[in-house]
Parts: sequence; C-alpha cells; structure tokens
Amino acid sequence: MAERQYILGIDSSTSSTKAIVWDLGGHVIAAGRGSISYEQPRRGWAVQNAESWWQSTTAAVQEALRSLDPAQILAVGLTWQRETIVPLDVNGKPLRDGIVWMDERGLDEVAEVRAAFGTSFCDLTGKPLDITPSVFKIMWLKRHEPAEFARTALFLDVGAYLTRRLTGRCRTCSAGADTMGLVDMAQRSWSSEILTFVGLRMDQLPELVEPGELLGTVSAEGSRATGLREGTPVVAGGGDGQCSALGSGALDAETYSMSLGTGLSLDVHLPRYLYDPAFRTLIGCVPRSYLAEVNTRSCSLLIQWFLREFMHIECQLSGLMSVRTEELLDLSIGRLSAGSDGLLTLPYWRGVMMPRNNPMVRGMTLGWSDYHTKAHFYRSLLEGLAFEFRQRLEAVEQVLNQPCSRIQIGAGGSQSAVWCQIISDVTHKTLGISESPETTSLGSAMLAATASGAFSSLEEAVRAMHRTVETVSPIERNSRVYDAIYGRVYVHLLPLLEEYMVTLREITVQ
Repeated sequence: MAERQYILGIDSSTSSTKAIVWDLGGHVIAAGRGSISYEQPRRGWAVQNAESWWQSTTAAVQEALRSLDPAQILAVGLTWQRETIVPLDVNGKPLRDGIVWMDERGLDEVAEVRAAFGTSFCDLTGKPLDITPSVFKIMWLKRHEPAEFARTALFLDVGAYLTRRLTGRCRTCSAGADTMGLVDMAQRSWSSEILTFVGLRMDQLPELVEPGELLGTVSAEGSRATGLREGTPVVAGGGDGQCSALGSGALDAETYSMSLGTGLSLDVHLPRYLYDPAFRTLIGCVPRSYLAEVNTRSCSLLIQWFLREFMHIECQLSGLMSVRTEELLDLSIGRLSAGSDGLLTLPYWRGVMMPRNNPMVRGMTLGWSDYHTKAHFYRSLLEGLAFEFRQRLEAVEQVLNQPCSRIQIGAGGSQSAVWCQIISDVTHKTLGISESPETTSLGSAMLAATASGAFSSLEEAVRAMHRTVETVSPIERNSRVYDAIYGRVYVHLLPLLEEYMVTLREITVQ
C-alpha cells in the first residue's frame, strides 16, 4: 500500500484548516477539515486563540489520513492566512490571543510610520500605509500592552507557529511573511531599518526560507499529534494568496488569479520588483518572482454574514437544511435581472483597502423599495463585490500597461455559477474555473511535489496537477447594464460618501 506517492497540502485559513491529500495528477485522494473561529472583544478587533490553529491542523490531518498509510505521503506543503500574528514568551507559550489580519487596530501607528518614513516604507516593503500589515499591530502592542511586548521572545505568523509545532523549527516563508510589513522586498529578507524603528530584534522573528524550500521535517511530537510519519519533509508553500495564484495555474503576466476566500485576492506575476499604490507587491511562489496583488477586507466573509444573519432561521423552518443554502440562493438570484432591480451595494463591510486605504469606511446599499427581497439583496452583494473587483483590476492594468487576457478563479466562491457569471459580465473577462476550488492547498502541494523530486520544475508540476474544467464568458446584454451602473453610479459613490461614512462611525462607535 505504501508504494503510492501522495502530497499533503495543509491550508490554514481564517475560518478553517483544510488538509488535502493530492496525487501527482492533481486529484483529491482524501481530505480533512478543522474549524477555526475568531472573536471580536471590541468592535473592529479580531483575535484568535493561536492554539486553535494547531488544533484545527491536527484534526484536519488526522481526518485526511484516516484511510491512508502515512508512508504514502512524500511531503507536506504548508500554506496559511497572512498578517495574523501571535507573541510568544521564552517558553514558547502565547502571551495573548493572536491578532487577525482583519483587526482594525493600528491607525495611530500608521500615522507614526508615515511621518517617519513617508512613501519610502511602501517602496521598501511593497505594502501601502494601511492597517493590514502586522507591523502596525506589533507597534500597537508595544504602545498599549508594554509588559507583554517586553516579555515577547518571538513574534510569529501562522506559518511559523504551525511549522514550530509540526517540526520544532522556527521558520516561515518569505512569500507570506512579506505581508507583515517587516521585509525588505528587494533583498527578500527582514528589514533591519524597520526592525530598529519598531524596536524589534532579528532573533525575535522566525528564519525566512524561500517558497518550495524545506521548513523542516515532522518531529516525533508532530507525528504523535497528526499521524504523519516522523521525518516527512514539510515544504514552504507560503501565504494563501500566493499559493492560490500558483494552484490556479496563473503563471504569466497576462493571466490573473482570483481567490474568492474570506477576503478577495487578485494576483498577477511580475517579472521584477515594482510597487505602486494601486496594489501591494508580494514575493511570489514561482522562483525569484513577485506578485502584484489587490485585496478586499471582505469577500466570502460578507456572504457568510448574509447566510448567518438572514437565512439560517428560514432554512431551519423550511426543513431544507439538507440542501446547500448557496445552491438555493443561486437558483433564486438566477431569476433576477442584472442590476438587482435597482439595488446597489458598496461591499465595504470591513473598510476599504488600496488605493484609498480607509478602515473606517463601511458598506452601504442604495435603492431599497418594497418589492425587494432577500434574493435581491444577496445578488446586490455579489454584484457590488464584482464592481469592486473591476475597479481594482482596471487600476492594475493601467499601472502595468498590460491588459488582463483571462482570470483563473479559485476558492469557495468559484463553485457559484451565478457569481462567476456576474464577475465575467461586470469585468468583461473570460474566467477559467479550476477543477478543484482548493487552489490554495493545491499550490502548496505543487511546491512540495517539486521539492520532493516528483517533478523537475514547478512549471512541470503546474502542468501536471492543474486543470481548467470550465470557462465563463461575458453575456453582452448583462455587461451593457453593468457598464452603465459602474460608470454612471458605482465609481462615484465612495468619493462622495466616504466623509459621511467616517463621520457616522465617529459619532456612533465608542
């Protein structure tokens, strides 16, 4: 039984850890899942118990390996949610909950860095002056929790925390850790200049390795916890957005990768390091590459909110819990015309990122009338997200002077045929739908398979393991409606309403 060769891709995201066993043809052999939740102790904050990252990982891996011989696993590829961090004491114990990427602390610290560095911070790190990078959360801890900051022996991202528990090595991947805002992007190493400014030592951060390099091997303790064989190689996949771009098969400068996860990631590979306020620049998983990436702070998070708050009780009462709620909603909104009968949503449930970078902005839905239903509202959420995608995409195309020829789409949202059609209609782009929506895990598996010697190059692994099973093309009549809404209404709303949104929050949020 042990002669079969498989790769385990571990994807630890904001809401769950998925452990997927892949064969070398990119087919799913087995899978497991462990849930992760986050708490909001104050409005705008978001924290997670770091131990839940490990517990969800062990549960997912154990489930995935239930019917397999661990000796069949050639290597493990590890990928994770970015920017989320936790401080550890000298004994390796968390001093507090981890601060999640969507947490809104750090506005004063952003202003402090802007005053000290100006735009040189952006040029150095590839990141805009926005609260998302971990550096501003670390500075917040230093200011507001000085005792814990002084006791911190290590600041770890999720990847380093899991690597340490799985292998005993304190390492993370440059393609992922770069989102912390502490990495010199041109040098692909920790920035001594920023560390000195923040008051961090180099030994308080994990060792950086490149994507596809060895993070370590499964330790005896990691083996007991997960069921993996001791000594199994653990390979750096890196951040979830970078791995999804790889797993979706988007390797050239004209093909974009779109990941419809908790937040949106839209990525395209760059031949060299370049920063512009229209996007943030990341270290890519392709050797020595970079990525231009645009993000939203909410994507499927917004959809999950709608399902939880507006659909859960209704589904229970109707006895339809055995039918996927999303499929029912697809059926209902598929009957509605483009434009949701005049309902339009700005999808800023957790603020707006690049290029405006204002976490105080919130969502808004215009055009309500008594003929609108939950289905109208749901479709307007999907359309609003698609309009936001288009705005970000056009900005990147303009900066790079390189039109996007195709979008490869992955993650959970790719399973909604209606949403994919809306995105295609709004953006005028052809979408390639990956055979598996689990492109993040698949990307990490491709890196691990290459590192194990199963393929001679990463490009060969992508050709062997990725397949596009469907293409979605724009429907002209829908695109005409969306063009009018986008050009005459949508792009004007945020500049007009931003000041009032912020003022409303200042008045009401204590």
